[in-house]
Amino acid sequence: MVNLIGQRLGNYEIISRFGEGGMAAVYKARQLNIKREVAIKVILPNLAKREDFTKRFEKEAQFIASLSHPHIVKIFDYGQVRGFHLRLMDTDADPRRDVFYIVMELLPGGSLGDRLMRGPLTLPETERVVSQIGSALDYAGKQGLLHRDLKPGNILFDTQGNAFLTDFGIARLIGETNHITQDGMAMGTPSYMAPEMWGEDELTPAIDIYALGVMLFEMLAGKRPFEAQSPYRVMHMHLNDMPPSIYRFSPNLPPGIDGIINRAMAKKVGDRYTTAAEIAQELRAVMESGTQKPSAQSSATTIQSAPPPSAPAQAVQKDEPLSAPEKPKILPTRQVRRLLPFVGIVAAALIIVILLLLLAGRG
Repeated sequence: MVNLIGQRLGNYEIISRFGEGGMAAVYKARQLNIKREVAIKVILPNLAKREDFTKRFEKEAQFIASLSHPHIVKIFDYGQVRGFHLRLMDTDADPRRDVFYIVMELLPGGSLGDRLMRGPLTLPETERVVSQIGSALDYAGKQGLLHRDLKPGNILFDTQGNAFLTDFGIARLIGETNHITQDGMAMGTPSYMAPEMWGEDELTPAIDIYALGVMLFEMLAGKRPFEAQSPYRVMHMHLNDMPPSIYRFSPNLPPGIDGIINRAMAKKVGDRYTTAAEIAQELRAVMESGTQKPSAQSSATTIQSAPPPSAPAQAVQKDEPLSAPEKPKILPTRQVRRLLPFVGIVAAALIIVILLLLLAGRG
């Protein structure tokens, strides 16, 4: 990939590089004519090999830019830099390869992936993300557009914590009209891919519902439902296994979360929610019906920090039965047998003494 830092792409001066994913590299840039900072996504050259890519890129970029939703990242511009111009920037650049880029709104709050590195989200935080991103998915679905690569790295935040969906249509832009590329590779990220994406079935908005279900689990548990060392093992788990119970990882959540996750991640398309809004509605209902239970650690802290009662000296713990009155001690049978001879001697002596006293009295 050509080093673009310090270079200009049209009216944009590249300032720094955010990172690189499987489809594109992302840069921070300055739009020179109106003095604002933007994000520029540069499509990786090896993904733009097709002869008709230029036409497809323009068509798809225009379509993506036409989307207007409060929780979809805005597309400002797109463009193309010829390979021979790139050669002037970097002598290692291939002059036969053009670079395609998309200029987007810059969101400074980081991604959901960044947030998850600090641990699970709370239930209210999760509900907010699901509600906002779900509305974006439903809007795009009505326009006939699937995301195809929904994952935490494609959820960005502003400074107020609002969630925005990015990379809408990038997978479709780079891939074929379905989900299998010319190289036979499935488009998407294995950990979030619905079962039908691993084959050649027709794709519907249900693939994004499935991915949202995976993210719902991950936001609450702090880990993905299916994890393995190879993509093929992950594929097998998505095709055959049920997700584990969320309560194994977050036991203090209110009841009902497992049912939402299981339906969103159903193997059969017809068994899933038809809209993302349904997931958000059911999640909100569960949240309102039962508050999150205090953790065992916090409960223990509360008990330990409570002041001891003034009387009695040792208070009886709650829910412990009161002890019964102490019974008189009874000697074991073996000890009783040992004492019997001595008891007999004492009794005989007492009888003799009494008889002697009686005789003495008569005399």
